[in-house]
Amino acid sequence: IAQALVERFGYIGIFLIAFFIGLNLFLPVPAATFTPIFISAGFSLPGIIITLILGATLADSIGYLIGVGGRHITRHTSPALQKKIESFALERRAWLTPFVFLFSAFSPFPNEVIVIPLALMGIRFRTIFIPLLLGTVLYEGVLAYGATTAFHYFF
Repeated sequence: IAQALVERFGYIGIFLIAFFIGLNLFLPVPAATFTPIFISAGFSLPGIIITLILGATLADSIGYLIGVGGRHITRHTSPALQKKIESFALERRAWLTPFVFLFSAFSPFPNEVIVIPLALMGIRFRTIFIPLLLGTVLYEGVLAYGATTAFHYFF
């Protein structure tokens, strides 16, 4: 499916793969693992990595909006719980930036695993955007380069 999408739609296909895989919480397969397929279709590694980053970042933004929606529901249905969640976030604010960066850079799980709860806690997206983006750049870059190198090494 990935190969057909890329052959038909080019970089937009790579973007769609990264976006839908980024939203998938149940089957965490990184989009960058398909990099050898993308390269065999004739795309450049830097272009692939940039497209993967854009797709993953859009998926993270959608995940954040899902968390904001959950926050509004929680605020109206259980205000006491929402206060506890927000106070928990305030007490650990100093750890937020390094945690978001390290999770998005080194965790094999989709970023929505942390983005949705952070939105529920009332953390603003602009607070987590830069560490999330930098972690995604590192993750996608290393994984795409590593997948390509491993493919060339073993095949």
